Amino acid sequence: MLLAEILPEPLPRNADGGTPLDEFEGLRVRTGLDKERDGKSAYDWSLLAFVTEWSVHNADSPIRLTRSALRQPDLMLAELLPQPLPVNTLGHTPIDDFEHFCSYTGLSESHSGREAVAWARLFFVSEWLRRHASNRSN
Repeated sequence: MLLAEILPEPLPRNADGGTPLDEFEGLRVRTGLDKERDGKSAYDWSLLAFVTEWSVHNADSPIRLTRSALRQPDLMLAELLPQPLPVNTLGHTPIDDFEHFCSYTGLSESHSGREAVAWARLFFVSEWLRRHASNRSN
């Protein structure tokens, strides 16, 4: 998996001492992503998407979801996305950047399945929004 190629040693830590893997685990628990139920591919791509987008800036995850959306990544994403979509300094939305991520990593529904892409999209966009919010407040 690409994750081994992008993770530096030692792992970076946020102000609370947590690593991107620690934060992924917390988000995974809160959202209900389960490796056995949702599949190794969904889990691995979600982990890669989250860690790729994890940055030196740190804040609590912006995910605040209704119970009905849990374990349904497309519904969670719909609740998470503000309207209009924010843009970064390059004019890209989180969805634009996720599509670029898919292009350079090879993630696709035809290769990995709809569920894997949905979970990866949720985790990538969640971290993108968190980082974007912390960059705006600086």
